[in-house]
Amino acid sequence: HLVGPGGGVWGVERIPELQEGASSAVVHWPWAEVRLAHAEVLGLPEHGAFDRILVSAEARREVPEELVAQLAIGGVMVIPVRGQMLRVVRREAGDPEITRHGWYTFVPLVTP
Repeated sequence: HLVGPGGGVWGVERIPELQEGASSAVVHWPWAEVRLAHAEVLGLPEHGAFDRILVSAEARREVPEELVAQLAIGGVMVIPVRGQMLRVVRREAGDPEITRHGWYTFVPLVTP
């Protein structure tokens, strides 16, 4: 399962053509609660807080704070940063807990 009962999945694209391609793909998944959005900012701050965020593009410098802020307390984000796959857990206070999980190559994250 992607999510539990009552949950949903958001797909966010910064490039309109990629969002259009995703829209044509998810019509074949009538059983899945998937909503798609084209965003001018990173993530969907108006729809957070999120339990999970999966980023499929590489941040070139650091973990984007604007995405960490969209995580629920205890929420987890998986994101490639400078070639390393990171698991980021938002804690109630202080900096997030970050663990490293190998080296990978992704397309660059398009930032506003």
